[in-house]
Amino acid sequence: GNIYLKRPEYLPAAAYYDSCLTNLTNDHPDYFDIQAKRNSLERLVSNLKVIMKEDSLQRLMAMSPSEREAMIGSLVEAEDAEKERVKKEQEDQQRLEELEIKEEKDLKSQPRALNAPATAAQGAWYFYNQSAISFGYSEFVKRWGSRKQEDNWRRSEKEMTIGGEVTDTTTVDSSAFNQQSLNDSIAKLDSKARKEAYLAQIPNSPEQIAESNKKITEAYYNCGVIYKEQLNNLNESINSFETLDKRFPDNKYKLPAYYNLYRTHTLLGNTEKADFYKNYILTNAPESDYARLIQNPDFFREMKRKSEVLEVFYENTYRAYLNRQYDQVIERKAYADQSFPANNKLSPKFAF
Repeated sequence: GNIYLKRPEYLPAAAYYDSCLTNLTNDHPDYFDIQAKRNSLERLVSNLKVIMKEDSLQRLMAMSPSEREAMIGSLVEAEDAEKERVKKEQEDQQRLEELEIKEEKDLKSQPRALNAPATAAQGAWYFYNQSAISFGYSEFVKRWGSRKQEDNWRRSEKEMTIGGEVTDTTTVDSSAFNQQSLNDSIAKLDSKARKEAYLAQIPNSPEQIAESNKKITEAYYNCGVIYKEQLNNLNESINSFETLDKRFPDNKYKLPAYYNLYRTHTLLGNTEKADFYKNYILTNAPESDYARLIQNPDFFREMKRKSEVLEVFYENTYRAYLNRQYDQVIERKAYADQSFPANNKLSPKFAF
């Protein structure tokens, strides 16, 4: 995993880190570092796959109906061949296990010499057969990964912490989960139905193309952020944001992408390019938070401090209200209107 990460080749790196974590206990000194890298790579690969899939679907859309049918047909044939290979491999493994069990039975049925040591209890029962146990464990880990012995063990992580708050992962990864569920459902279909299901996923209307482009846009932006913030690959981050801008000039992430490009080029010492993105933001969105942040690097820190002051001021105002100090409440409301932004989150409460 480390070798592929340094190259960098992120798809194989993600696979190796995932396998490593599956076989690692959480008392390992590098466990949490490996887990963090695995999670970052998993998110990156998930977004890269979205781009590859949607681009492939759009290429299929551009083909003639006959070319499209042929392409999907060859894909289904390749999947069927792989299924047969896996099935044969499993059957061979099962025959090998049955042969081992039979040999153990035959061995136990032979009369033992009087002075021969007793053999350990082995037999056809699953938990007496070490080979069967080993195979079963490998199959379990391959399907489910490393799971604690607990209730609801089939669920993945129940919750995660973001900025000190507990967040349900089903809301964070719901789109990826839904896509995986769809893929699993399609994989169970026969060849004909699977071919029809693949053809049905190809966008063939302006609305479907727009939805496909929306997925690609979000994936490119996510990749840019992950490269920059989590994998420290500034060049790949720039490539993702610039590709996004080139392919979708009016995308909804233009301002944050440009701000990231400004910051990244600044870090790399590319003053000319950094100035280009900075000037675009200051010229086209002078009232945006990104423009304020460029002009004042402490902008967010000051905003947080003002927010904390606002919350304390409101708490004291509310306390005065509960104490029936209505004149003081009215005065404090007037002061809040003058001293805090008109659209602050507590404006409706002050008004009430």
